Amino acid sequence: MRTLLPTTTHQRVVLAATVVTILGMIALLCVPATVLANGSPHRVVLSYMADVSNWGPQGAVGVAELAMTEGEVRLTAVGLPRLNGEVYVAWLVINRSNRSLALGQFNADEKGEARLQQTLPQAIPNEKWDLLVITVEKAGSDIRAPGSRRAIAGYFADRTQMALPQQLPRTGNESTPPESSLSVQPVWPLAASAVFGGLIVVALQRVLKSRRGKNTSQRKEVD
Repeated sequence: MRTLLPTTTHQRVVLAATVVTILGMIALLCVPATVLANGSPHRVVLSYMADVSNWGPQGAVGVAELAMTEGEVRLTAVGLPRLNGEVYVAWLVINRSNRSLALGQFNADEKGEARLQQTLPQAIPNEKWDLLVITVEKAGSDIRAPGSRRAIAGYFADRTQMALPQQLPRTGNESTPPESSLSVQPVWPLAASAVFGGLIVVALQRVLKSRRGKNTSQRKEVD
């Protein structure tokens, strides 16, 4: 009776390499699809962006970290001028919609350094946030939506960058369906695993072919 199991060393090696590749791809599929699944802060790099910013020094930069579940916001920036009678406000924005969320107010010191460390009353909604932008607003005013003066900003690294709408979103009581994540798992690890596994199979085939050739030559010499 014909067996379906590999009978030669070559077949066994190829089968083993194939199994390793498949297991590697399965392991990659099991990796959490978002940076939020393991509770890690979500980081956004801020700079003067030509398609967003229209106010302030172009050399200003910063970084923001968001702990979504805890509602924690940590932001540091340099190069922003100190404001008088006005404040900087950090916003989360969903492009092409009317959704925005204020994260907190802050100001810069005389050296141009600014810091914001804020814990919101509740968790940051897990929605399709595309952009974090810093605007300049009048101090003491009822700030409900991002103003027209936009300083540094940054796109979420795991979101597709989309064009900024002509008007920044307005806050309101609009009902926005919650999303399960801020990002989707990239496809490139699976492709890399498949390519790597294929290279292993090819390399092993060449090694075995070379060994068989040497063994054949040795038999001929003995004969």
